[in-house]
Amino acid sequence: MADAAETRVVLDPAIAEIVREAVETGEYAADTEVVREALAEWRLRRVLNDADSSAIRALGTKELRAARGNSRAWMKSLRRPAGVGL
Repeated sequence: MADAAETRVVLDPAIAEIVREAVETGEYAADTEVVREALAEWRLRRVLNDADSSAIRALGTKELRAARGNSRAWMKSLRRPAGVGL
């Protein structure tokens, strides 16, 4: 990586152990690969979340109210009848 920037990251011990195990099992060649892939997925998730937010903002008020009503009806359908336990 010719254009790579170096930085220091401190990981929670549990996360550091996951990274070590991924390298020890041969899933990754180095800890930097694990972190690089995790950051790439994080960046993709942020882009997709931004796209979802933009799509929601593009909806009109009427469509948002309809969607909200549909989700409330769906949530009500999930409620257990009184007296029914697990």
